[in-house]
Amino acid sequence: LDRYITKSIFFTRNRALTFPVVVSSILNLFKESVEYNLSTLLPLLNIKPVTGAAFSLARFKIDLSFFKDLNKIVVDFHQEAPSKLWKGFQLIAGDGSTVSLPASRQIKEYFGVHSSNDDGIKNCLAQVFMLYDVYTDLVIDGRISNMENSERTLLNNCLADQPVTKAIYLLDRGFGHFHVCKRLLNQKRGFCIRISNSCSVFGKAAMENPLNDFITYWKPSRKEKKTCHKHGLDNEPVKIRVSKIILNTGEIEILVSSLYEINTYSLADIKGLYKLRWGIEEGYKKLKPKMRLEQFGSRKPEGIFQEFEAHLFMMNLVGIMGN
Repeated sequence: LDRYITKSIFFTRNRALTFPVVVSSILNLFKESVEYNLSTLLPLLNIKPVTGAAFSLARFKIDLSFFKDLNKIVVDFHQEAPSKLWKGFQLIAGDGSTVSLPASRQIKEYFGVHSSNDDGIKNCLAQVFMLYDVYTDLVIDGRISNMENSERTLLNNCLADQPVTKAIYLLDRGFGHFHVCKRLLNQKRGFCIRISNSCSVFGKAAMENPLNDFITYWKPSRKEKKTCHKHGLDNEPVKIRVSKIILNTGEIEILVSSLYEINTYSLADIKGLYKLRWGIEEGYKKLKPKMRLEQFGSRKPEGIFQEFEAHLFMMNLVGIMGN
């Protein structure tokens, strides 16, 4: 208890809102108002309902690290032996999204205001990012931040906390940049990433190559060298496998990967591999429309972070039970 409370004097008196009760209320998630959530949950715990104001005071006595560590227990259990692999690799998709936040004064100050409607109502957004095991539907890591941090920045933050394992990271073209591939290779991580075939020098050159599946070296452009310098990376060329995938529409999709063994992993394998990235899109559908992440029960940044972690934990708990 001492580890997860913000002051040593908290939760020392005999009150209705004990540490377990407050935690349970947050993990119950706020599908409706806070008051409705409390009025339905607390009687099940043989506790008389309390006011939303009393609950708000109690919830911030709990440090955010509790919810992070709670989720880490589930993730660590899963990572010891992922239940399903692709040719011996764990498949981890990474992608970002945005979520709407309540436009309170504290939220505006921390996350910023991003738009206003014709009636002058302010809209606040947060950037979220997940690393997601596409086979087991578990969130390996997740972040929520203000919009100043891009999804690539949040990917870097997540990778800093991830041990190097036998995994392939599946990323869409928002991550199809030289510096992303350079960082992953420097960290000895496997990957399969879609890149733009028209907006980069390397992509255009790949399209002009008559081969559909080949090994080459990606030499950074002047702009890419500057980006590498900004991120503390060297700008030496990287060895890359380029695979061209022809879609049903006739459009050509370019994938770059670290799977250099062409005789072991065919072009059809690469196509099927990247298709599995769609699992993270389904993950966001669970998190946002189904679990109603954007129905926050707090109007303060600290509460937003608590509830984001609570959603990830409950999503993972269901995933573990399903597996």
